[in-house]
Amino acid sequence: MAELREKDGMLVAAQRLARLGSWSLDVRTGELSWSREADRIFGLLPGQLQQLSLEQFLAHVHPADRPGLQDLIAEASGRRMSMAYAYRFLGPGGDVKMIRGEGESQVDESGAMWRMVGTLMDVSEQEQLLREARLRDERLRVVDECDAVWLWEQDAQFRFTLLARGQVHAIGSNALGKTRWEAGFRPLSGSWDEHRRCLEAHRPFRNFEFWAGEGADAHVVSATGAPVFAPDGTFAGYRGTAQDVTLLKRAQLARIDSEERYRLLFEASGDAIIEAEPGRTIRRTNPAACALFGRTEEEMRALCCTELVAPGDARLAELVRQRESLGHAKGELTMVRADGSRFEAEACAVAYRTSDGALLVSLVVHDLTERLRHEQQLRTLNAQLEQRVRQRTCELEAANEELRGFANALAHDLRGSIASLLGFGDALQRLLAGDLSGGDGGKQQHYASRMVAAARRLDEQTQALLALARVSQAELAIADVDLSALAGSVLEELRQQAPARAVSWQVQPGLRARGDHRLLRLLLENLLGNAWKFTARSAPAHIAFEAAADSEGQPAFCVRDNGAGFDMAHADKLFGTFQRLHEESEFAGTGLGLAGVRRIVTRHGGRVWARGALGAGAAFYFTLPAAGA
Repeated sequence: MAELREKDGMLVAAQRLARLGSWSLDVRTGELSWSREADRIFGLLPGQLQQLSLEQFLAHVHPADRPGLQDLIAEASGRRMSMAYAYRFLGPGGDVKMIRGEGESQVDESGAMWRMVGTLMDVSEQEQLLREARLRDERLRVVDECDAVWLWEQDAQFRFTLLARGQVHAIGSNALGKTRWEAGFRPLSGSWDEHRRCLEAHRPFRNFEFWAGEGADAHVVSATGAPVFAPDGTFAGYRGTAQDVTLLKRAQLARIDSEERYRLLFEASGDAIIEAEPGRTIRRTNPAACALFGRTEEEMRALCCTELVAPGDARLAELVRQRESLGHAKGELTMVRADGSRFEAEACAVAYRTSDGALLVSLVVHDLTERLRHEQQLRTLNAQLEQRVRQRTCELEAANEELRGFANALAHDLRGSIASLLGFGDALQRLLAGDLSGGDGGKQQHYASRMVAAARRLDEQTQALLALARVSQAELAIADVDLSALAGSVLEELRQQAPARAVSWQVQPGLRARGDHRLLRLLLENLLGNAWKFTARSAPAHIAFEAAADSEGQPAFCVRDNGAGFDMAHADKLFGTFQRLHEESEFAGTGLGLAGVRRIVTRHGGRVWARGALGAGAAFYFTLPAAGA
């Protein structure tokens, strides 16, 4: 991440130094993103561009340029393509900026259109310079047709005595009768003292350059002169020619500025930049290229660009073909470092000619390792998220199934208890009213006791339902839990509640799992409590809590007893709500304990099942996450 932040900082600095911005448009969501440099280019506050939707941004585009830009976006949204564009942007202060850039549309792994990306640069100054250059060219043409090179003369005191018509336009007529330094001219380099010493020594000079005029009307004049002597040999002054070289100087200054910007971008770029002649060895590389390929600049210059590509990469031939036919190409390649390690990279090649006519190829290489790693991480996270969604969906379906079971149970067991209350209450009421014969105290006591029993059963069922609901809704506090210690504590409490019973138990030491301590204790209270209850008629009674394994050999836990057992034909009903495999007259209970056990186990990501035989005991198995997981 530190390296990524460093590269991001270098990229931001490079864009700032190059006055180059970037953007991306998600064609599926319409979300438009910008680099930090883009705000400065458009003359906006930092982050202001990021707040604009695509429609809001297009509203700032000059109306004459807007349709063409919309058509280009629509075309690039439908197919993979490269593009170049230019438009005028209307700033908030009413200023107009000329924007140029290049971009491309991209597809995702499935081949569907994904996004468009591109660069942008404010070329307003360049456009203005071009307009000015065209104007200057026109003026130069006119001046050339009207004696662009003019004649001048000076006397022995170096005062102008003659200025041809062209020079009047360039430097004004007020220079007559004055020396160059008296007329307010300024040397382009050096000082007037050096020029005066040359004149006083009566030496010829060539291409002496000076500024004439002020501000926007200033001109650069290049003068060439030679001393003039009278017939008697005395010094008579200077005579020479002059020409306006303002456009040339400004072009030279612009070129120097452009070269300096390119040099800064070349040196500071975080991407590898390589320059070479087609089919020949590399001419120069920037520091990022040397670092990326693990070679010195001398070692890089001894190679051809194709030697940096992994052998057998068929994509190279297609990129070379594109570059030869279009002058530029962009694509992904597998490249090789000096140590033989390979990495995926995006390569952009552009062919151009230098001022001397030589054909060069500039290759920009961007390492995709981090991006591919992040994409893989994103895919992994998405897969994990999908798994968790599926798990939560299963839990929701299980909870819905439990709710349906509750509804059925309420329609049966709870209403049965309520019906008992109503029936015996009605009988008791009629008995007290004398409607029933033989109304003695025995029947009254019998009816009342049956009502109390039904009410207690209803209360127990209600409390069990509330307990099961709390199990389903409680937040889990996950930690490592000593199940052996919990089981021993539960069994000891059961022994204290029924000290007269002769029950032996065995708890395997060292059994641990990861889960919610409170819910896991409730799970063991239900299972061990059932074992204690259903061994009431067994002599001797025995209960065990031990390690086991499921059908696939995975670790599990088991509560085993030698009690009443159950018929395996009805084993699928054990973990349902209000399900009993024994009459309540034999063994009391609500029929919700094992439903709570199943809910606790499933909430921990495990599963529960049972084995048994009627009259031969039962064994309940369950799985939980391993301790330390």
